[in-house]
Amino acid sequence: MNRSYFSAALIFTAAFLLLTSILQAQSIQNVQVRGDVQIDGRFFLNDQDDGYTDTFLIRRARISVQGDLNDYFSFRIMPNFGGGNPDLQDAYIDFKPISFLTFRAGKFKAPVGLERLKSPTNLMLPELALPTNLLPIRDTGIQATGMFGGGLLRIQAGLFNGALDNGSINSDYNNAKEVAGRVFIRPFIKSESLLLKDFGFGFAGTSGEQEGTIDTPRLPSYSSGGRQIIFRYRSDGTAEGTTIAEGNQNRLTPQLYYYTGPLGVMYEYAASTHNVTVGDNSASLTHTAWNIQASYLLTGEKNGYGAIHPTNSLGSGYGAFEIAARYGILSFDDNTYPLYSDPNRFAKKINAWAVGMNWYPTSGTRLSLSYEQSIFVTVPGFQKNDAEKVFTSRIQVVF
Repeated sequence: MNRSYFSAALIFTAAFLLLTSILQAQSIQNVQVRGDVQIDGRFFLNDQDDGYTDTFLIRRARISVQGDLNDYFSFRIMPNFGGGNPDLQDAYIDFKPISFLTFRAGKFKAPVGLERLKSPTNLMLPELALPTNLLPIRDTGIQATGMFGGGLLRIQAGLFNGALDNGSINSDYNNAKEVAGRVFIRPFIKSESLLLKDFGFGFAGTSGEQEGTIDTPRLPSYSSGGRQIIFRYRSDGTAEGTTIAEGNQNRLTPQLYYYTGPLGVMYEYAASTHNVTVGDNSASLTHTAWNIQASYLLTGEKNGYGAIHPTNSLGSGYGAFEIAARYGILSFDDNTYPLYSDPNRFAKKINAWAVGMNWYPTSGTRLSLSYEQSIFVTVPGFQKNDAEKVFTSRIQVVF
């Protein structure tokens, strides 16, 4: 552990202890200090000379402090110490003037991706699916959320700085802002039928603007299930060899989930459009991805969008066992190659499938094992088709 990381970790920890003591001294209501730790192991079947490295790592190590200031205001602060880089992930204040309306200001998850909005502690498989590459992670801004009909309809709309695909942002790089919105409907939430009650569908989208430079192109890169870079735009530091963002950036993502008894199914589609230039050339490129995944609790517990709670925890039983599977495709715009990205390095399309098993010894603990294979379909006439094959194990504790 380097000295700067250690110092930052100490500062974060001291700040949390101080904040918690202040909140308790001020009798803030419902103060909660929570956290989670995720320790991963990644083991590739690929040739190590191609840049694949087997490793153990602290995937996440997060602490959160949240509470109510009064009947109208609440807050949440959550840093992450995982990955060797301390990062403030959540820092926001909520204002709830009436029961069905909440205003939020600060840094938090953008109201866009269905799987991205799930807590990482509740994912079916250790790593996120391909569509999440095309969607923002966290952004800084303001948001309004309306809940109607006891959860039948949720509407979210916000104004944000404008994070890149698969990225987070604290402050902006230009004066333009990004609008994001999401509508999600659970039409049978009040039904007495258990087959229909936990079905939901919706769509979300963003519209904003990015302006890059040769030094800061303001364009994203994308990752595989093994956390390897699978796509970048050209960027060699010259005007003729660096693709930069110039103009609108728009996203659209239809989504749905269905849970009944021990079965859970999620589907998500994402399209992300970038206006880009390189030299005297410009284009509007739309990359798309879709994914379907399902899980089944072999021990019969109720599946859901939130956490899994074993009926018989370790001690009184063996906990809960879950199997999961996923398939998805990420496709890049036909006009991307060869001008805006290098076809000798990156593929035209990625097909990925994964299978896994989760064991929940108790509520708040999970041990996962998964295998994911990503098949890279390359541009004809360039590199040969290849595949990434990775086993991922995870030990996870939520407290």
